[in-house]
Amino acid sequence: MKQTSNKSLSLCSIKINGKAISEYKIYSTADASPNRGVGNILVGACSRRLADNILNKFSGETVEVVTEMGDEKGAYIVLEPKSMDYTHYRTELRDGNLYVYGSYKSCYEFLDYFVKQGIKDVDITEGFEGDIDKPKLYTKEELWYVLQKAQNEPNRVIIGQESVGNIKTPYAGSIDLFRAGTEGYDPGIVGVDLGWAGICLYRDMRGEKKANDELKSQQFCEMVEYAEMGGFFTVGSHFHNPNREGYAHKGNNGGLRFEAMGFLGKDDAFRDLVTPGTEFNKNFQDELDACIEYLKYFKEIGLPVIYRPFHEMTQNTFWWAMVQKFPDGTKYYIEKECFVNLWKYVYKAFTEAGLDNLIWHFCPDFFAIDCLSGYPGDEYCDLVGSDWYTGGVGKLEIIEHCGLRTLENLMKVGKPIGIGEFGQWDVHESSLDYVKDFREIFNQGYQLSYAMVWTVNHSFLKLGKGKEAMDSGVFICREELVDWFAEARRELNK
Repeated sequence: MKQTSNKSLSLCSIKINGKAISEYKIYSTADASPNRGVGNILVGACSRRLADNILNKFSGETVEVVTEMGDEKGAYIVLEPKSMDYTHYRTELRDGNLYVYGSYKSCYEFLDYFVKQGIKDVDITEGFEGDIDKPKLYTKEELWYVLQKAQNEPNRVIIGQESVGNIKTPYAGSIDLFRAGTEGYDPGIVGVDLGWAGICLYRDMRGEKKANDELKSQQFCEMVEYAEMGGFFTVGSHFHNPNREGYAHKGNNGGLRFEAMGFLGKDDAFRDLVTPGTEFNKNFQDELDACIEYLKYFKEIGLPVIYRPFHEMTQNTFWWAMVQKFPDGTKYYIEKECFVNLWKYVYKAFTEAGLDNLIWHFCPDFFAIDCLSGYPGDEYCDLVGSDWYTGGVGKLEIIEHCGLRTLENLMKVGKPIGIGEFGQWDVHESSLDYVKDFREIFNQGYQLSYAMVWTVNHSFLKLGKGKEAMDSGVFICREELVDWFAEARRELNK
């Protein structure tokens, strides 16, 4: 069916073996993924984007999207978006169906093949392959320029949002939610996770299967696409506890197993963790290898990202904590050297793998012990920061909490400061309270590069008045960063 459109379309018509494309249905193998998220929110994401492109960009024809294939022969465009090669695609005709193999991005852009050749009336009668345009991305140096510029920007901070772990992909998990909560603004920075709280690269987590090829391609492609629009990313790793007996449990009858939590052990356990051949080391190294393999794709395409491992290490939530909490309620404070050696172990592994596109973010919490207790040294860290969840309006615990002056100590390091996560525990009336909090931080003489709101109850969408918060001028969004990156290119190329 041809729709009337005022938009400029690239093609006049599209046929497959002489039959109008509107007589076909679009199905993607990603639609059957068990990682599609809550309420199947992501089902058909790639398929829908192809259908939208055909309608609004290519030929103005409507093509139905389906989430399963029936018995009809010669009735489907079948997408297999499994590749980590962002630009390449390949198609073939088989049994009357058109099969498209590529990345999440190239599978819904593959019809650009005909646009580039100047063919207006398309009839696909044989397979073909090609590449979509390479993304135009900022460099690591340009990202660093922007981070430093933001740190020195008076009374303002780049605003972002962490992705929802059980949805996993940047758009559905963060960007679209931020837009909804702010009535159209885009976050300047987006957070994703490679482990338990996100894509689950390594193994089964919380009863779910680990990331399949379709999910890995989707997360990767969405990050590259958003970076091309001027947004940037922080990547975390809620690593699986190498002590398989040290998991924390919550809920009824032992309940849900949170595999990044619990205890590792005392100093000897941390030494075993970085000693090749030990059980803890093997368990940990397997997951590191999975992270390295995935992060190499960002290196290859030229996308720099902020890497934030072992966040909140100064309290006792996660197994890597400097304050180990055991099942009987006792606490043990590990030696600083033990945590520093863990940080250096990961830094060395990633660096030797060639991941020089990473910007390393040291991000403790504001309470329990001094925020710099586990600081690995300037050579192993580019950014500093803290996570901060407030228990009351105006408390500003990140400034002073039980004698711990977190921001003051972080400022002394002399590096840009990023708040990796912030939120409130049912004490803020609206997102405008965040504006008040940050204005008070600035009034007391502190400066920040970026801050990332956590999801669910902490988000602008949940709290409301997100647009008013963004209109305040305190927060810097993606749209403004486009100009900042352009400035970075000009200044660095002088």
